[in-house]
Amino acid sequence: MHVLFIVASNTFTTQETMTNAMTARNWCFSSAKSESLITHSFVAISANEAEVKRFGNNPENQWRR
Repeated sequence: MHVLFIVASNTFTTQETMTNAMTARNWCFSSAKSESLITHSFVAISANEAEVKRFGNNPENQWRR
């Protein structure tokens, strides 16, 4: 099974959005066999490249607003 999460936040710091994103990320970590699943399961829509990278998102899966 493959799941795709789309996290949309201009700053990538909005509390509610990041709480939900971290919940999804933690769920993936708990059920994934490797971190590569994480990097391929999340797409970020944000202007804040540094926070997207800190979250662990693959930079190729970021759309800048």
